[in-house]
Amino acid sequence: MPPAKRPPSIRRAPARRVGEERETKARAAKPARPPRSEPSRASPRRGGAPSPAAYHHGDLPNALVAAALELVRAEGSEALTLRAVARRAGVSEAAPYRHFADKDALLAAVAEQGFVSLRREMDAASARSSDVDTLTRLRRLGAAYVRFAVEHGAHFRVMSGPVVARRKQYPSLDRAANETFSRFVQALLDAQSDGFVAEGDIEELSLAAWAFVHGLAALAIEGHLDDRIAREESVGRLMARIAKYLVLGLGPRG
Repeated sequence: MPPAKRPPSIRRAPARRVGEERETKARAAKPARPPRSEPSRASPRRGGAPSPAAYHHGDLPNALVAAALELVRAEGSEALTLRAVARRAGVSEAAPYRHFADKDALLAAVAEQGFVSLRREMDAASARSSDVDTLTRLRRLGAAYVRFAVEHGAHFRVMSGPVVARRKQYPSLDRAANETFSRFVQALLDAQSDGFVAEGDIEELSLAAWAFVHGLAALAIEGHLDDRIAREESVGRLMARIAKYLVLGLGPRG
């Protein structure tokens, strides 16, 4: 008989490889966990402040000015803070500081916007008065001033506030205010040239005229002239009736 062959030796897998195979099977047996969702970039941060993506505006300065105006209209300028404006605009509390150094800088922007709007109203009134005498044109500019105050009380209050008295600190506000007031001064000069207004220092005459229309506007927006305006049917008619006292004075007529 031929000699018996030795059975082939059984090679054992290394222990490390066996362990890896067991671990792989164990992982396969466990249910897969759902992937962790990334936190939304627009979700509020801790403390309620929105993330940068939440306060993206195409024009943040104008959005802040609009929010400030709404706040003044609802609660008065005393309630205005940069934080309150940020909340109303839906932006982070730090966002306003990117464009406005403080509350007064934001109020200056609101006032500037108001003067630009008032100037447009006065220009429109002047354009409609090309076929009347210069005194009537002056009266219509005064009526436009009072009407603007009645229709845009929040703007007018900021335009009459202390920040405007310090407008030299804000060149664009100073320029807007001066350009608006120059319309009134020119109308007064034209009326003076035509003999409707007495000779005299134009600055003093302008101050007297401004005090007249501004005081009337201040009374109107506080509701003190509601009955009179209703009786006269419009601000323009009221202006026409009482403006003669500005021109002629309060003294007796001879």
